Amino acid sequence: MYTTVVVDEFECQLKCMENNSCKSVNVHPDQSIGQRICELNNKTRQLKPADLKRKEGSTYYGSVQASCMDVSREQTRPANSDQSHSGYKGTRCQTPPVLKVFIRSEGCDDPGITPGSCGNAYIKVNGKDYSPHIRGHNVVVISAITAPVVKVFIRSEGCNDPGITPNTCGIAYIKVNGKDYSPHIRGFNVVIISAITGTVLRAKGFDTHGNSSTGCNLRDYLNGIKGEKIVLVAIQDEGSKYISPAIDALKRVGATDDLLYLTEYRGSFALVGFAGVNKPPWIAQQTARAGRGPSEISLTIPSFTAIKDLYYNQPGHSCKDIRDSGFFKKDGEYWIDPEKNGKPLKVYCDMTADGGGWLLVSNVVVDDPSSRDLWIESSYREISNCHSNKTLFITENAMKELRTHLSFTQLRFHCSKQKGRTFHVTTAANSTGEGVVQYFSKQTDTRPLACGSFNRMKDDNSRTAGLCNQWLDQRWSEPSLPQGRLNNHVNYVPNLHHWLLTPGGSRWECDDYNFRNKEFFGISSGDFWKVFVR
Repeated sequence: MYTTVVVDEFECQLKCMENNSCKSVNVHPDQSIGQRICELNNKTRQLKPADLKRKEGSTYYGSVQASCMDVSREQTRPANSDQSHSGYKGTRCQTPPVLKVFIRSEGCDDPGITPGSCGNAYIKVNGKDYSPHIRGHNVVVISAITAPVVKVFIRSEGCNDPGITPNTCGIAYIKVNGKDYSPHIRGFNVVIISAITGTVLRAKGFDTHGNSSTGCNLRDYLNGIKGEKIVLVAIQDEGSKYISPAIDALKRVGATDDLLYLTEYRGSFALVGFAGVNKPPWIAQQTARAGRGPSEISLTIPSFTAIKDLYYNQPGHSCKDIRDSGFFKKDGEYWIDPEKNGKPLKVYCDMTADGGGWLLVSNVVVDDPSSRDLWIESSYREISNCHSNKTLFITENAMKELRTHLSFTQLRFHCSKQKGRTFHVTTAANSTGEGVVQYFSKQTDTRPLACGSFNRMKDDNSRTAGLCNQWLDQRWSEPSLPQGRLNNHVNYVPNLHHWLLTPGGSRWECDDYNFRNKEFFGISSGDFWKVFVR
């Protein structure tokens, strides 16, 4: 039919879903542009077997599954009940579930209010009233995500673990949306799910205790999983004896280096992994030594039609927006589109500190203590390089531009020296804290007050944070600072404790002061200065 450029296999499948004539797709890597070539076909390999030619690195998708139906079937016919998810309608299931909302707010003096009352508040969703019926404001919150989710429960029982299934030597449970798909085989049990539709595709067991070839078989099986697939794994009874050949294959789908108990006799192991290239943040692993299990994972995974932050073509608005979706709780790189103009940025989001949702906007991490490289960028879009370029700070003008798009309300300053102390604070949610945000976003030149403007994080052990009344003029920054507010004298107790980074200079200070006879901790590999917004 035609060929186009896409970011990943999922985008190619979406294009097929949107085309009435498309029955299958081919996806080819294109190293020259860093993306993929998507070929849409109006036939499947079953209809034209002679036309299917194998090509190394490429993937063929025949019966492409949309979030509600199989588009390899004739799309002009009405969807059968077994094709559609509940709530979807239309010849191509193009109508997702809808929410019918009715709200009625009655004041006490209004005509026609509910008899025998001084007014009532009705908030009906699809006909059901969810209003608390409290005097004042009544609030109902509804999830805006209607795409299907996958609820996973994995329990790996080693033979010596307490509380295992009675009259057994341990059982492996792999439940998807409440149904157990585990083969219940001694050794490794594996269940594969489509990350696009949430459909269980297949399940297989590998007795890596009783059969010497099964470690290699498991390796080949895992390495053969292609595309966007969720991989669920659990040990039953004992699986360590012949597992060694499959260790790297397990890591390919998301297992961490913490696999000590995996190779220990009768240890337990549970994994929610992913076979695609871009690893999602919900990957999870639990493992325990013999007698210390069982290992369990309980997780809700969004289908890829609900994900809006891992992919270029489905970015979130901000790290906080992604956090508020409720699905993503791990620190890492995400796509955001601050201007909502279709030009997203891949950024680093801290999803754990102080409730998460923090966007990294400036980042210096010392690799070579003898180097003093520091790049000061005037465009906020350079934050896309923050995580990989560990020598980058942005200017206050860039912060001002960013705030016009994100409307962030908090800053977080975090520096630490291996041989010294840690300064780690967030701006307070009050007018004084807002003054700090405005100053470092160049919305005002009035230096904000120090005391009462910030909260100390748990790991803060700095002298600076405890001496806010001794900061210069009891305020942030310094009066004659021409530029570089985020790196140059952010805060300091004169002649004692400073936050300072000078490009190419010797004064890289975090709660210390590089001057003769003053407390200075030097520079070590791993020292860092970071600024976040939320």
